[in-house]
Amino acid sequence: EQYHIDCQQFRTLYHLLSPWAYSPSVDSLALWTFRLLDENSDGLINFKEFAFAFDVIFNGSFTDRLKLLFKMHIPPAFTEVGTLSPSEEAKLSKEELVHFSQLHVSCPTENHSPEDKTKSPEKGKGKIDIQAYLKQWQDELVRKEESIKDLPRMSQSQFIQFSNTLYNLFHGDPDEELLYRAIAAVTSLLLRMEEVGRKLQNTTSPVKTPSPETSTSPKCTTQDNESPQNLDSTISQPLKENTEWSFAFEQILASLLNEPSLVRFFEKPH
Repeated sequence: EQYHIDCQQFRTLYHLLSPWAYSPSVDSLALWTFRLLDENSDGLINFKEFAFAFDVIFNGSFTDRLKLLFKMHIPPAFTEVGTLSPSEEAKLSKEELVHFSQLHVSCPTENHSPEDKTKSPEKGKGKIDIQAYLKQWQDELVRKEESIKDLPRMSQSQFIQFSNTLYNLFHGDPDEELLYRAIAAVTSLLLRMEEVGRKLQNTTSPVKTPSPETSTSPKCTTQDNESPQNLDSTISQPLKENTEWSFAFEQILASLLNEPSLVRFFEKPH
């Protein structure tokens, strides 16, 4: 517990260690990862939290890595850091990192009893009981084990950023074009699923259902020039409707599992 690093130090280490460091949005990824790990919002993370994040990135399963990326794009981790163009590879300054890392986002937290803090082996005097220390870590891991059904839904703006992040992760990969086509197909599938859900809801309400001619369902584009800019224009189409749409983690996971190239990318050992 006595070894802590701040957001600026974490960003430096993220550039050196993360397999996703080649992404144009690496600074945003580092910031969102830091905010996800900094559960008490004190602007610092300890070695255990640091090791946990990189263990998932390097050794996690497809579901674990995807869940990490998902949680990085919802509160309290996700923060609008401005519309930085990936082509410009803009870098966040130290002052911006400090500002964004210290922003407080309200979120439901677990109820911890005051006794939890006093049970920590390193807080006591005298020789540290290593077995008790490891037991505490194990108990915390079990307590933090969460079901994917417990994750909140991802809003439309968060999903747009999530999709752009995936595009940036694929940059420079040998299967880059194949991955671009795959994520475009997944995005189109998810949006069509959401539209069908809205239509089913509208059948039980007096609200007029959009006709097929005016439907905003995006077409599945698999052209070679697929890019994040094209994705933005595709996803933004449903924004014209008044209905707020969102996605659950299970929907995104199931859709990505239909694309072997995406599964291979996230299961690739580092």
